[in-house]
Amino acid sequence: MLPSDDLAIVPWYMSDLQYQAFRESAIDRDDFFPTYLQWVDAAMEHEYQSGKRGIIITRIRMDFQDFQRWCIERGYQNDYRGRCTYAERRAQAILGS
Repeated sequence: MLPSDDLAIVPWYMSDLQYQAFRESAIDRDDFFPTYLQWVDAAMEHEYQSGKRGIIITRIRMDFQDFQRWCIERGYQNDYRGRCTYAERRAQAILGS
């Protein structure tokens, strides 16, 4: 089922604490919004705009400790590629592949 032009997987940080843990340890930390609230605002606007174009958004909860373990086991880093791959793999496990 994944990937699809009509479906977007969005890594979703459930709290300021989780967001800051990802941000502070990220290789690409400069690409993060400075605050969790700024990120939430931007993410929700992205969802709204995507929905207007008929794209289904699937939020994938990001858990920092689980992500760290996943990275070590699979040789990924906390960067854009690692976070997106983690979210996509979790989506596949939840939604089916």
